[in-house]
Amino acid sequence: MALLDKIAAMTQKFLNREGQTVTVYFVDNSVDDYNPSTGTNTPSTDTSVVTKAVLLPFLFETRGDTTYSGTLIEKEDRECYLSTKVAFPRQPNGAGDYLIDAAGTKWRIIVSKPHNPSGVLEIMYKLLLRR
Repeated sequence: MALLDKIAAMTQKFLNREGQTVTVYFVDNSVDDYNPSTGTNTPSTDTSVVTKAVLLPFLFETRGDTTYSGTLIEKEDRECYLSTKVAFPRQPNGAGDYLIDAAGTKWRIIVSKPHNPSGVLEIMYKLLLRR
């Protein structure tokens, strides 16, 4: 397990050094809580986390496929790498979560999958992003 922790730490160090600052927004899709005694709604709250990430265009020439976890890759899509060592409230997902990059571009998260080479410890999240 110590080796896997070192790999995860090296991944975080690489993302901090080479990545750009992004903000990941976790959208709460739950229904507002209604309190019948007061007659008020407690709105759901969205959470944002600032972290470092690497965003890359898909290279069809070298990759060889046109799908990402069963989702068709479009021309302007990006692949994003996020560390799992960040205090995310949950794994980013395609149910409304989005990311804003350093240039201010808003990217919808289409697919999110953990990269877990050992089957024991997730070292990063791999995301498919779309404008």
